[in-house]
Amino acid sequence: MNESLYKNIKRIVDYTLQNKVSYREKFYEIEKKSYDFSREYEPKIHEILLMQLIGMVISFITIIQALRTLVYYRYEK
Repeated sequence: MNESLYKNIKRIVDYTLQNKVSYREKFYEIEKKSYDFSREYEPKIHEILLMQLIGMVISFITIIQALRTLVYYRYEK
């Protein structure tokens, strides 16, 4: 079995060495167009900071509500 595997690998290597792959120049500018599109809608620094601030306020309100619930169930009963 190892010999047949070795023969097949040798055939592939020989075929690869004998046949050269031709290179055709064809350029696709997909990245550039998508980059221009994403650059147009890229968030600004103040927008990112505003989103972070809103996230922190929501987190703070959630923590306060959780603490109120904890205090209510711990000390009101």
